[in-house]
Amino acid sequence: MPPSTIIHLMRHAQVWISSLTLIDIFLTCRSQHDSLTGRLSDDGTKQALTFANLFKDAHHITHIFCSPEIRCKQSAEIALREVIARGIPFMVVQELSDNRGIGLSFIWRYLP
Repeated sequence: MPPSTIIHLMRHAQVWISSLTLIDIFLTCRSQHDSLTGRLSDDGTKQALTFANLFKDAHHITHIFCSPEIRCKQSAEIALREVIARGIPFMVVQELSDNRGIGLSFIWRYLP
């Protein structure tokens, strides 16, 4: 059987801006939440830790690609901390920033 490639896609965990109400966005986001905007909320950190428990023994992972967005890097660093600690490459890839509609074809240039 030829070798296969498995690609897991993970969306970032909950961030502060998505946990605010509409009123909070207009009244307090600029003052009290500016430093938190785009970062994981407390619930988001818990979500990433839950994922970490599921993937801590995932020895089939050979590469980690991540968007440069803060929320994505935080999610990956928490959720895949055991994998990263084993020395698996963690690459921040600009092509994963936002929805650029380019698909995943660019990933192959990073793989052996």
